[in-house]
Amino acid sequence: MVASDGRRPARVAERVRDVLAEVLVRVVRDPRLKNLTVTDVEITDDLRMVRVGVRTLEPEVSEPRRKEILKGLESASGALRREVTARAQLRYAPELRFRYDEGGEAQTRVDELLAEIAREK
Repeated sequence: MVASDGRRPARVAERVRDVLAEVLVRVVRDPRLKNLTVTDVEITDDLRMVRVGVRTLEPEVSEPRRKEILKGLESASGALRREVTARAQLRYAPELRFRYDEGGEAQTRVDELLAEIAREK
């Protein structure tokens, strides 16, 4: 087996991110998955498993809504795997694992706190 220098997995991860973003907007019709954005994609060196971070464009997201989103993604994972495999021209259909990315919400909260501190000064 040839050692990977990380460039191919990085290129494939970027392609998978683009494909998933497009498929979520144009193909998937599940109402639980409306207004989703793919924030990051990590892929193993053997290209068999993909970790996908997603976030909704809604300003406030409750815990039940996050669970609903992840449940919708899980139910659509078979179709998403087929689309990713075909569109990214992969030999094997990678396993997709989804997680809700809270980074944007945390950044918004930090910005609010910094603005509050600035007002108090």
